[in-house]
Amino acid sequence: MSKEIPSSKSKFVLTVVRRFFLSVVMVVFVYFFIRDINPSGMLNVKYDFCKPSPYLSALSPMGRVLPLERADGYCFQRMVIDPIYVDVRLPQRYDAVTVSAEYRKPKEQPLSIGVRTSLFEWQWKMERLDDDGQEEWQTQKVQFDLLNIPLDHRRVRFIISSSGLADLGKEIEFRELTFTFKKPSLNIAMVKRWLASFVE
Repeated sequence: MSKEIPSSKSKFVLTVVRRFFLSVVMVVFVYFFIRDINPSGMLNVKYDFCKPSPYLSALSPMGRVLPLERADGYCFQRMVIDPIYVDVRLPQRYDAVTVSAEYRKPKEQPLSIGVRTSLFEWQWKMERLDDDGQEEWQTQKVQFDLLNIPLDHRRVRFIISSSGLADLGKEIEFRELTFTFKKPSLNIAMVKRWLASFVE
């Protein structure tokens, strides 16, 4: 039996389908390439608890933080024992980060955020969050230099600490964490650093 020879119309349709598929693949590749190399030099990662970011791990360990809760159109999580941790997965290395936390806590209860400075020892660079003296929701920020911070498979680990929290029977509620990472905008040096990030 002889094979049926495709008509010119069939060949045209196959060509169009192939080119369309190739175009879609190229667009997706370019989109993720641009997002990964981040020419603006700024990456904003938000964890609003209702819609966790793919860049962020959940607060852990469970038991120190209670299950997520929802109230009045927002989600929050209670910290009852310190410390707790959150990891941020980065597409490349950044030079600095500003961490913004929206929380509610008892007056005078200390609250600090830190970044891990060693992959092999218990070492953290800590910054205390200012306190506006209120027990309602407040937003405070701290900043960290990341130039010498080690990455663990492109992840940087943060710690949230509140000394004596469990002993005093208190708790702290969080409803948003935002991490704003910064580096110089796109240039040749940044492209080289981006390529080098794949071997870290």
